[in-house]
Amino acid sequence: MNSSNTGFNEKEPPHKLLRDTIQNDMSFVEFQ
Repeated sequence: MNSSNTGFNEKEPPHKLLRDTIQNDMSFVEFQ
């Protein structure tokens, strides 16, 4: 998971990484 995540960070543009991070945080809050 970590190895693929590093490649993902290198490939994806910053704005998409930020958007995915925000979505993950919101999903995490909803899960809690």
